[in-house]
Order: sequence, then C-alpha cells, then structure tokens
Amino acid sequence: MSMTLVDTDEWRPSIVTERQLCDLASEGLLSPVTSSTQPEWIALPVKDLEPNLPEGYIISFIKFHRHIFGSPSSRFVRVLLHYYGVVL
Repeated sequence: MSMTLVDTDEWRPSIVTERQLCDLASEGLLSPVTSSTQPEWIALPVKDLEPNLPEGYIISFIKFHRHIFGSPSSRFVRVLLHYYGVVL
C-alpha cells in the first residue's frame, strides 16, 4: 500500500466561521464560550493564509469534533492517554 503525502502548497485558508463553531458548542461537541476576554475557541479570519494563533490556542478540525475526538476529550480518552503516557 503506497501513501501519498499532501503537498503543503495545496493547503487552503480556513473557511470555518464563528457560526459553525457556535453550532458545535450548541451540539455539545465544543465547550461553550464562558469568557469574552479569553474565549475557549475562536474562528480565525478567513483572509489569513497562515494561522496566526494567539498564545494559548491550538488548531483543531471540525471533523475531529464531529467524530468525538475534539477538546475536551472524554474521560475515557484522557485516562487512556494518561495510562500510556501519551500527550496530544
């Protein structure tokens, strides 16, 4: 089985909107925003070709959350990762 790597020139800017993230939060797949000064998640400006995240934020993918592999992960996943000493 051969594996084809994706050329980074093929990556495109994110088109995720704040509305989509709010929908994930309302479905319980993303933490609700509890602070206006330091929100739990943000949507990057669509015009940004490269992600330029503020300190303390990470990149996540909507598909991860849709398949229950988002943040916060379930207690089971956290215990499993802790048991094997794995850090995401």
